[in-house]
Amino acid sequence: MQLFIDTNIFFTFFNLSSESIDELKKALVLHEHERLTLWLPEQVEDEFWRNRESVINQVISEFKKESQNGQVPQIVRYSDKADDLIQNLKEYKRLKQSILNDVSEKIEAQNLEADEAINEIFKSGKKIERTQEITDSALLRYDLGNPPGKKGSYGDAVNWLSLLQAVPDDNDLHIVTDDGDYFSELQKDQANEFLRREWKKRKSGELFVYKRLSQYISKNHPEATNVAEIEKNIAIENLQDSGSFQRTHSVISELSSFGSFNQSQAMKIIEAYLINEQINWIAKDADVKAFGEKIAKAHKDDIEEEKLNEFKELFV
Repeated sequence: MQLFIDTNIFFTFFNLSSESIDELKKALVLHEHERLTLWLPEQVEDEFWRNRESVINQVISEFKKESQNGQVPQIVRYSDKADDLIQNLKEYKRLKQSILNDVSEKIEAQNLEADEAINEIFKSGKKIERTQEITDSALLRYDLGNPPGKKGSYGDAVNWLSLLQAVPDDNDLHIVTDDGDYFSELQKDQANEFLRREWKKRKSGELFVYKRLSQYISKNHPEATNVAEIEKNIAIENLQDSGSFQRTHSVISELSSFGSFNQSQAMKIIEAYLINEQINWIAKDADVKAFGEKIAKAHKDDIEEEKLNEFKELFV
């Protein structure tokens, strides 16, 4: 699955958006485990670093505005709760200043939680170089009035042409962006008609757009409830597909690091033990046996008796 995250989406993890940074971490894990390819045009990195300070400054300015000066109106001063209110306002100001001091240090060091997640994506994403050919073509595209693009800027066109050049043919493309140029004027949850037709013609694939990263993940990776669950489910899939004894031992080691498994996950592990000869042939090896017995004990009330007994017999 091919994914492009527009620059404006990265900035939602700095402001008052309800999006959790965990969504970025999920996308990164899915990319690292090859469940998706996260494309990173050079233009996106440039746009991010060009605008990061401005976005953060705006957020901090808004945070500073939302404050009280420690005073209360005369009409409520004689309430029996007024003294408590004044003390709470003073504590509020103190905590707020402490937070600003802490955040300022992290901003300067570029180690806000959002910074760290985005930097990991920038390191791991599949990079697309911005060539002179792409830049020239983007300028022509802008002059012709073809989307995406805003007045006075053709950075969006550079990103789009980068994707057209780099993404392999016969692939759908999923774009997460808050930029209206990518969306249909008629059907707000669909891609712009011109871009959709162009992708179909040039790449023989479909184009999908999302306003939020969480929308993309929930629709296309519903099992990705959190980073730990993604890694756990991928490890179980690797166990099911294990093609060698060595691979089995490696995956068992990874699975053993997780604390618990739900009923569905436990059933998949048991089925893997029963079906895959690269597992059941070495089921009595110490690590494979210990992990299997741990699953059997933890889920003895969840699994039908016949299946559970068949599983236990592997270790006898």
